[in-house]
Amino acid sequence: PYSVIHTIDTDTDNILNNTGNPTLEGFHRYGMVVGHVQSGKTANYSALICKAADSGYKFIVVIAGAMNNLRNQTQIRVQNALINPNSPSTKPDFLTSETEDLGKKFTKQRAKGGNLDTSITPIVLVIKKNVSSLNNVIEWLDKSYKGKIENHAMLLIDDEADYASVDTKKKNKTEDDKDHDPTSINKSIRRLINTFKKSTYVGYTATPYANIFIDHQENHNELGADLFPHDFIYSLNAPDNYMGLKWFFEELPNPFIRYIEESEFDDMDFSPLKHKKDEQLKTLPPSLIEAIHQFVINVAVRDLRGQTDKHNSMLIHMSLFTNVHKSIAYLVGGYLDKLKADIISFGSLDTPEGFSGHISKIKNLYETSSMEFSWNEVIHKIQETIKTIQVCDVHSESQVELSYDDDRKNVIAIGGLSLARGFTLEGLSVSYFMRNTVMNDTLMQMGRWFGYRNGYDDLCKLYITEKKATHFQDIFLTAEDLVDQLKDMKLKGLTPRDYGIAVRQHPESVLQVTALNKSRDSQDILVDMDLSGRAKETSWIVKSPKSLQDNLQLAYDFVNKVDTSYYRESVKSSYLWRNVEKDIVLEFASNAKIYDPHGHGLGIRTRMPIAFIKQFIHDSDVKWDVALYSGDKANELYSFGNDINIYKESRKFVEHEDYYEVSNRQVSSGSAEAIALPSKALRDEVGSNRSKARKLRKNPLLMLHILQPSNLPDGPEELLAFGFSFSGDVGDKYNIVKRKYNTVAINELINQDMNDDEN
Repeated sequence: PYSVIHTIDTDTDNILNNTGNPTLEGFHRYGMVVGHVQSGKTANYSALICKAADSGYKFIVVIAGAMNNLRNQTQIRVQNALINPNSPSTKPDFLTSETEDLGKKFTKQRAKGGNLDTSITPIVLVIKKNVSSLNNVIEWLDKSYKGKIENHAMLLIDDEADYASVDTKKKNKTEDDKDHDPTSINKSIRRLINTFKKSTYVGYTATPYANIFIDHQENHNELGADLFPHDFIYSLNAPDNYMGLKWFFEELPNPFIRYIEESEFDDMDFSPLKHKKDEQLKTLPPSLIEAIHQFVINVAVRDLRGQTDKHNSMLIHMSLFTNVHKSIAYLVGGYLDKLKADIISFGSLDTPEGFSGHISKIKNLYETSSMEFSWNEVIHKIQETIKTIQVCDVHSESQVELSYDDDRKNVIAIGGLSLARGFTLEGLSVSYFMRNTVMNDTLMQMGRWFGYRNGYDDLCKLYITEKKATHFQDIFLTAEDLVDQLKDMKLKGLTPRDYGIAVRQHPESVLQVTALNKSRDSQDILVDMDLSGRAKETSWIVKSPKSLQDNLQLAYDFVNKVDTSYYRESVKSSYLWRNVEKDIVLEFASNAKIYDPHGHGLGIRTRMPIAFIKQFIHDSDVKWDVALYSGDKANELYSFGNDINIYKESRKFVEHEDYYEVSNRQVSSGSAEAIALPSKALRDEVGSNRSKARKLRKNPLLMLHILQPSNLPDGPEELLAFGFSFSGDVGDKYNIVKRKYNTVAINELINQDMNDDEN
């Protein structure tokens, strides 16, 4: 669709602008592109390669996955993107093929035709992410050019950059950065980068946590800088038709998710969440049989919809071990044979479900959905399509490699690692997932069910335990939080070397953001944010004229939205709306422009810990009261329309370089938080006792103020300030959030602490 092409075009223009200019004499640029799992990252970097080639990059290397199936799939996609069938003379010089990586014979045969000085088109390689492939490239370059290559620029695309590329080797206590010996793949990638005087490294991943935890200051004598994305991190927005974390896990339960009961495995002498490599599954659990039935239905329904030329896939991911995959494939194949026999024998009868318990279960499952076809149409179509369904176990000992060629495939794929990183299962509509990992990024990468399902999104089903679904929900919140920080970094015009990133962790979750050896240069900082019985206000207000105007417009739209749905009370000359739904307040909090110099949402000095407040709003099941305050009648009038008129509140400010600070850091008056108490008598009794008002109030309170600076003759005429007042008593634990900080953020916090000590 044009909208997708336009998005790729715009994104890759922006990414290309962050790479080094090949006409310059020398540069090393390090960046990262963050996309969603199965959202089209390969299409994005294929387009980037095309534009980089047009811009003068002569040597282009794509480091694909560690498995042959993924490298081969990536090679085909990159070839299809780069080769212009109407202009064979401009065909890039590919030194790898659909079936051939850079093996030992490379330097003797294929390299003869690949010379950067004589070739008029770019040289392109798609290699596996292993040491031998990387070293073969380096060895050829060393033999061909006898030293650093100065006249040609290299673009290095690192697909799944968080996997195997990160240096996980722990430093010795006495070891200096310049002497540290990294892990083999990390070392080889850095050696390849430093073979060129001009190079750009771009890592692509959906889970960048390990990469942002790399020490940004590490610089090796021989290998140069580590792979921290010093220069840019670009976040790709997923189109509306993408089925990702939000689609499946923002709200639970979900019609696309069916829960697996772990008790199904109690009598099987096999635990999918904890088993050894020599254990085998001896019988199929009921939920897996249902999942197979769902897939059989899906293939037939897609045919009835006219999608007869499209691949269909089902994923079964229950183990890491080859022998377990084999046993599952054997059982699934055996059951599928029985199912085929029954359907072929009885499917054409008027009531086939009366002759087969298997068919009866399929009918019952089909009737729980609201499809556009009758049961008779579906069962008759299943008679045709079930014959085409194959079982394929994907692992290192597989006899037949799973590939999606021109011939349509209807396949039940069983595997683990080979299917968990980057490989795309075409037409995936049913996923059965029973894996156990405490690594946030690993778990997310296993989600092969994310992607585009145009024309059959209603058929998609994920079978998973309820506990694991909540883990994915926590991953969703972490990912959303990270994207917010990346947007804030872009808005401020900062680079990752200047902007400290903190990754949200929930203390009640057993999930780790990434493997401990990948985050050796980060620190866990437990921030105990006790919000109950407290108030947080924007005493530091961002100075940018656009942000000030955006906040005023946000307040205008918010007040009118609330006023159309909730009863408006007048309290003196101020206004109050009670029991407002949390989603409306969360939308306001998410869109408000906050001054947060460090960008990680702590807001310790600014008194507005917006990241924690947004999480509280999201997690808590409470309604809010909203107050809009009016100032002294001697001040200017301010209108929200719909007869909502207030007087601005006069305040003194201290002006700083990029923010205004409310004098005494006090936005609201002493009696402001009593506005939502149920009676005038109670408000009078509480007066300016803030803590007492919070104890007596039922709901948390959002406080809106239009302030009129009294001492800024060249400043704005009005600006929005707001605060969140939390009901209850100090000491009630509403919200404790654990956040892991990268080295840039740690340096910021250290410097902040030093500055605070000096003050």
